[in-house]
Parts: sequence; C-alpha cells; structure tokens
Amino acid sequence: KSLRVSTSIGPQRSSYYVSMPLRYGIPLMAKMSLLHWTLSQGLFVVPLETPNNDGTVDTSSCISYLGFSLLPLFTAGNIVLVMVIAIVLGSLHHYPSGMPMGATYSAVVSAACHQPLPDDQDAYKFPV
Repeated sequence: KSLRVSTSIGPQRSSYYVSMPLRYGIPLMAKMSLLHWTLSQGLFVVPLETPNNDGTVDTSSCISYLGFSLLPLFTAGNIVLVMVIAIVLGSLHHYPSGMPMGATYSAVVSAACHQPLPDDQDAYKFPV
C-alpha cells in the first residue's frame, strides 16, 4: 500500500476523513450521535420560578434543577453496554501473523520514510 499523507502526491493516499476507515468511522459516529441524543433527552435543566402574591415572577429567587427521565437514561446505558461488548469482541479477534511488528515503533517508521539512495529524489511518492 502507498503512504497515507495529509496532501497526496502521485500514488500516495490522502488521510481518512474521520481518522479511521469509513466502515468503522460511520457506524461509530452514528452510535455516538444516538448516545448523545438519548443523554440529552434523559438529562435536562428545569428552571423553578416562584411567583409573588401579585402574580409577577421574582427573578432573584429563580432556581435551576437537574431533571431526568429514566427511559432515555436506560437506553443510553444499553447503548454503552453494546459498544463495550463490541470493543471486547473486537479485541478477541485474531489478526494475521504477517502483521509487521514495528508498525508502531517510530524508528521503523522513520527508516521506512527516508530515501533509500542519495540520488533517489522521488522515493517519498511511492509505496513503502
């Protein structure tokens, strides 16, 4: 595979939009949007205004409380549980043994990105 960079030149590939492959990024963004929406439905601010005897509202005695609704909170808990189970099941997946062991080691990545020969000026444009 070619080198993944922010601005591609030649056969290089540009970076991911969500910093991960779209087959993982789109479902994750959908789940997080659903989770945040259910939490916003489950927790909300309730202003408590106390009226005076003449019917006017005294703004100095206005108090805000945190209101909650159990059904959205339980739904959000179930969404989090499903996401944790998906992470655990994904971590149990066995990857092929051909995985390069130095892929996350900065010295290996640096060596792969340097020019192999002094006169090779276009090495950075081609697959590693």
